Amino acid sequence: MSNFRRCAFFLKASDSVEESQKLKVLHDFADANNLLVTVTLRSEQEFLESKEAFDLIVTTDTIMLPIAGVEIVRVQ
Repeated sequence: MSNFRRCAFFLKASDSVEESQKLKVLHDFADANNLLVTVTLRSEQEFLESKEAFDLIVTTDTIMLPIAGVEIVRVQ
């Protein structure tokens, strides 16, 4: 388990078809890069309130917060 990095998914709410496609992209990226998903965040406010520990954020969206010390990976 030590080869895994903890990550959070950042996924803004959208229609269910688009959301399921985005989740598939995020999960495929996490699986290919040995990432362990600890939480899925739906808004910048949820990020600010989160108590979860993670090393990076994986998203298909743009995050509108300056976040120090957390790597952000945007996948398409």
